[in-house]
Amino acid sequence: MAEHAAEFERTVASEGQSGSKLDALGWERVERAQWLEVAQSYDAGATLAEELCVRLVGDTATSSGLRLEWDGLLRPLQEAVSASTSEDVLLELSGFSKGSSVLHFRAVRRDPVELFSDEGPAFRETPLAGSARRFIEFVDAVENEQDVRMYSKSPMLGGVEKLSDELSRLNLVADFRFYARSGDVRGAKLTSRGMDYVKGLHDSEETTDTIPVNGRITELRESGHAKVKQGVSRNSPAFDVHFDTQTLTGMRLVLGQSVNWQVAVISTKDKLDRVQSTRYEFRREISHTDQLELDIPQAEEDAPYLSAALEAPHSEDFVFKPLEDDEEPRDS
Repeated sequence: MAEHAAEFERTVASEGQSGSKLDALGWERVERAQWLEVAQSYDAGATLAEELCVRLVGDTATSSGLRLEWDGLLRPLQEAVSASTSEDVLLELSGFSKGSSVLHFRAVRRDPVELFSDEGPAFRETPLAGSARRFIEFVDAVENEQDVRMYSKSPMLGGVEKLSDELSRLNLVADFRFYARSGDVRGAKLTSRGMDYVKGLHDSEETTDTIPVNGRITELRESGHAKVKQGVSRNSPAFDVHFDTQTLTGMRLVLGQSVNWQVAVISTKDKLDRVQSTRYEFRREISHTDQLELDIPQAEEDAPYLSAALEAPHSEDFVFKPLEDDEEPRDS
């Protein structure tokens, strides 16, 4: 310490001036990286142990025993971690330690895969590494209430939802850490904030848009439904339009009749933009005049030219003849 005291003081002063401060996760990353560097100075092929560590915090975690049903807490964790890859990533519980309740998981299949890094030497990891990093990245996004719509079709979402429900039932929060063979450390927490956010992803809201629907009627129901099919092929889109019963009766529609309607599309979507339900409601018939109104901007643009043409003096007799070779065309 006496030998390196001056260097240590310079490093601390430099870190203070740059304003960079490491959190607990950052210090773990530095510690493991330095440990690996020392180990590889003796053995170039040395690596660190790889594991996914789950620390459960809560009153039930500090009691004499914590029941961990496979279907309750461990299976959702397995599903969430393995969902982000097509590889066979299975977890096994390799240890249990104190500090609330700390569960240590590792990959069942630990055949290393060599990965090349742009910075530093290549290192070898098991297939668990990529899945664990993506899982922790997703948990961190949920905990910080970020946009997770990109995960709406991922099985990882279902696994985290089940895991969140089980943690809420047990009144626990979870701290996830992944320790890679390369010395990398990733971490995320799932607290009541993140669990509430996960539950809120199913909250839905209703939106209404208006579209034109035209085609022929293929089905009528007295309860207030009319199915309109566009096109004649079997795969042509069809719309089940809802009516007020009296309105439908008064319109005296018949099967095969061609219609052109304005329809309201009432959609219910959740926070992940997943459509829960869609309903089509009749608003009004679109007449030929309504169709012409669609061309109003062009009509207004052409109006001055049309007006000038109508007001110009002219004869009822018009004679059209080709121009002579040396004759210039005239404006008219």
